[in-house]
Amino acid sequence: MANPGTETGHASLPLCDFIQEHLRTILREWEHSVRGTPAAERLERAALRDHVPQILARIVYVLRNRHAKGHEALRGLTDKHALERLDEGYDLRTATEELSVLRDTILGLWAREVSGGINVQQVREFDRAIDEVIAASAARFAEARERTLRALDRVSSAALGTGDLDTFLPQLMTVLLETVAAVDSVAILLRDEQDALHVRAAIGLGAEELEGYPVRVGEGFSGRVASREEPLLVRDAAMNQEGDSPLFRSQRIHALYGVPLIHEGRVMGVAHMGSRTAYDFSDDDKQLLRTMGQRATSLIVQAQLLERLRESEARLQAIMDHAPAAISVKDAEGRFLLVNRHMEALHRRPREALLGKAGPEVGSEDVARRLREVERQVLAEGRPVTVEEVVPEEDGPHTYLSVKFPMPGGSGRRAALGGISTDITERKRMEEALRETGEMMRAVLDTAVDAIITIDEGGVMQGVNAATTRLFGYVPAELIGRGVGMLMPEPYRSEHDGYISSYLRTGIPKVIGTGREVWGLRKDGSTFPMELCVNETVLPRGRFFTGMVRDISQRKEAERVQALLLEAGTVLAQSLDLETTLRSIASLAVNHLADYCMVDLRGEDGQLHRLEVLSRDPTYRELMRGAMAYVPRLGSSSPVARVFETGEPSTVDITPEWLDAAAANAEHRALLEKLAPRSSLILPLKACGRTLGVMNLASMEPERMARPWVRVVAQGLADRAAIAIDNAMLYQQAREAVRVREDVVAIVSHDLRNPLNAITLSATMLIKREGLDAGTAKTATRIYAAADRAHRLIRDLLDFTQARVGGIPLNPGPVDVVGLARQVVEEIQSAYPERLLELGGAKEGPVEGDPDRLAQVMANLLGNAVQHSPGDTPVRVTVREEPDAVLFEVHNEGAAIPTELLPGLFEPFQRGKEAGMGAGRSLGLGLFISHRIVAAHGGRIEVRSEVGDGTTFTVWLPRRPRQ
Repeated sequence: MANPGTETGHASLPLCDFIQEHLRTILREWEHSVRGTPAAERLERAALRDHVPQILARIVYVLRNRHAKGHEALRGLTDKHALERLDEGYDLRTATEELSVLRDTILGLWAREVSGGINVQQVREFDRAIDEVIAASAARFAEARERTLRALDRVSSAALGTGDLDTFLPQLMTVLLETVAAVDSVAILLRDEQDALHVRAAIGLGAEELEGYPVRVGEGFSGRVASREEPLLVRDAAMNQEGDSPLFRSQRIHALYGVPLIHEGRVMGVAHMGSRTAYDFSDDDKQLLRTMGQRATSLIVQAQLLERLRESEARLQAIMDHAPAAISVKDAEGRFLLVNRHMEALHRRPREALLGKAGPEVGSEDVARRLREVERQVLAEGRPVTVEEVVPEEDGPHTYLSVKFPMPGGSGRRAALGGISTDITERKRMEEALRETGEMMRAVLDTAVDAIITIDEGGVMQGVNAATTRLFGYVPAELIGRGVGMLMPEPYRSEHDGYISSYLRTGIPKVIGTGREVWGLRKDGSTFPMELCVNETVLPRGRFFTGMVRDISQRKEAERVQALLLEAGTVLAQSLDLETTLRSIASLAVNHLADYCMVDLRGEDGQLHRLEVLSRDPTYRELMRGAMAYVPRLGSSSPVARVFETGEPSTVDITPEWLDAAAANAEHRALLEKLAPRSSLILPLKACGRTLGVMNLASMEPERMARPWVRVVAQGLADRAAIAIDNAMLYQQAREAVRVREDVVAIVSHDLRNPLNAITLSATMLIKREGLDAGTAKTATRIYAAADRAHRLIRDLLDFTQARVGGIPLNPGPVDVVGLARQVVEEIQSAYPERLLELGGAKEGPVEGDPDRLAQVMANLLGNAVQHSPGDTPVRVTVREEPDAVLFEVHNEGAAIPTELLPGLFEPFQRGKEAGMGAGRSLGLGLFISHRIVAAHGGRIEVRSEVGDGTTFTVWLPRRPRQ
């Protein structure tokens, strides 16, 4: 303030004119000066200047009209300014200081303008006007502030009593009604997420009507207040045309004043007050509503946050209560702040009995102490800790998997502790059962003979058993995580990968679910045959394939042995010739087992004789033939002789000492050196309890002949060779015996014919001589019949011998079977005049054959029919023609031939029971010879014999015999 006693020079510009002319500059400078205060720095320019321009205009008026009453001219403006500053949160000191700054700004600018020529009288008048403004504003500010503080005190008291909006808001409105006499209705509307305003609380307005009036932002009185974001006054709401005027009309509301409830720049709702008597509200009343609205906004926000917190807590509690685990929150001292129903069940106490209590107060001290140690660790380290806790319960101890974790305590608060405990007792039991099952399964897998390998879709091995290590030579660590193809050589490796990729792509299994034979590759590089069976397993975590691998080396060896022995049996059975048999034995041995083979057999002189030698390599065969001369003698030190004498096989690795013992002389020793045998297997050839000889097998590969499979196969070959040799020798002996017998029969038969011919001729001459007495004639006839039967026996023996040796000889030519049959029937009829013989059928039957041999067949069959049928029954002979054959049948009505005799009826020396006695008995060769004669003609002979129907022999003869 200027010194009133100061005298200056002339004043070029009166102060009132200066203020009027430089108003903008004054306001700009003043605004710049007061922006430094906390209350002013947040205000916009319009709000900051407020009524200041009007106040300055009134001061100019007072300065020009010195006799005007300043306080009356300024009162209305100062009241409004004071109330506005109160609304903006100014205190009394700040409000008065900004008016003092206004004074200093004006005087400072004026002094510069008049260059120090200040009119003291004008300064005094200006000071007096400013002081009146300050005094009036201070008084009004203090009055309004006091009223507002009283109202806010009541509002705060109401807010402290409850956090519930439905309780707090009616109390706030009651305070407003009791504070402002003109107010008859108060309503607070809150905004929802759809930009609609809903009445949350009201006094003086019908609740039923209010429920039907939700207001959208921008519509109606309340919507306009919300959209404008500033207070709004309607002087006669009942007559207003807004959307909610019917409500105010029904309640006869005149003055209606509304303020927006703004929090952090967003309109949260609207508060309005109405009067049925007044058409306007005082500035104090409006200011009070605005202030209470601001305070209510903060309290509403807090209440809403509290509601949301309670809703969140309720939702959290619901989530926790429905969670399958026991959940709790504790403070730093271990007291429960929050628990769910599973935690209540765990402690067997209701929630109210747990909250605020520490572990020892609600459970076992030992368990609580252990848990507290873990909780302290979590709080100290600030990180989660997972532990397994064993808690005693009524049905026994339970295991809980607990996660303890720190929870932030917020500003100024200590951290809390969260805990989630899941009862894993059953899971532990299942894990234990699975572990035991897994151990048993592992034991089963590890004791399995077959290798079991599990791979994923990429062919990478995931697991192997102990047999895999034994079979392939790798330890599990060398296999897990690597491709299964490393266990197979090409091309099986590529084929296997292709099978899996093709199956995954097409779904068509080629090897899945089936078994196949492939080759395996060991760690040492060796290969072996194996049987692979692959099965698929689909699990939630992916698809797996389990391969079962079986080493089939022994099976393949057995198959090879079986094939060799089968081949040996087949080859050796093809011939009974001894030389061929020995050659086959040697060939089988060198093709499958050894490089050299020698076969020595015992001869009639009791010594061994070398009958066969052979080498696999043709270049050594000449040398092998040289070994034929060096046959070991029994009783010597030769290994071959020793095996024959002991009957036991011998396997040796050939050494120089062995060669010395086996060699007969220096030349033999040199021969053996050239052949270079390195291992030998000598086996006795035994059959029917007799040792026939020795088979000596040798190889140029060391230890080869000592291999188990070689010994087994060689022994099998030796056994079969011995049988084949024995059979060949027996066959040779039998053929020699047959040859001798046939020679004897031929000689005897030939030598008997000459005397028989003389006897027959003499008997014939006697029978034809005249004058013989009856006795002599009968004797001569008997001699002739006996000689004739002897001729037939000799003929049968000769025919039998020829049939056995080379077949019955034929002299073929044209034959009429009908004429030949008639001739034979007549001959038999003359021999048996008492019998009835009938011939029927075709008129002729031409064939190509030997007439004498065919007549022999007919006579044999016709004679048998006569002998084996009753004397009073006929014997019928029938000849029939077919397109390419002629049939000759002989039928008799005698007893049927027994069924058991029919299959061997055409074998030699077969006779009927009734033919076995008397002088007419035969050798039983007739049907055998007849069968061979018919067969020699390319035909066949058949017999049909049934009880009641007799016996029929049918001969089928082709018209031209096969060449």
